[in-house]
Amino acid sequence: MYTSKDAIKVRVYETYLAKEKMNSDLFDFQVRLPKCLLLETYAEILHVIEPDSMVVQLSNVKIIKNDYEKLIAGDRIEPGFLAVGDEVFKGNYKNFMFSLVGKEAETGIYRISSPVFEENRVRGFQYPLIE
Repeated sequence: MYTSKDAIKVRVYETYLAKEKMNSDLFDFQVRLPKCLLLETYAEILHVIEPDSMVVQLSNVKIIKNDYEKLIAGDRIEPGFLAVGDEVFKGNYKNFMFSLVGKEAETGIYRISSPVFEENRVRGFQYPLIE
């Protein structure tokens, strides 16, 4: 069971180096940490592995859809990830992350690719939080 951000990062990075593919299998292990720290850790890992992607918490969200993608814009909330709470989660990290998929409107938590910043406003292409 992993109980610190650093231990989680080491586990994920070592697995990623062996597989060279970012996917949900990298997070298939047991953790015990506050939910907001688990999400913060995931965001940091994602940004290291995929520097053109980020996970943020947004308010005042606007979404423009076309046939293939969603362009999203919103005001960045700092500190982020408090929408998931600070209670300790004990269980499978991958399952925790998948529990947030489809709840973007509720939590304000989005994965964005090719982000553009304008003061505290962020826009970019929306991707699934985890795949």
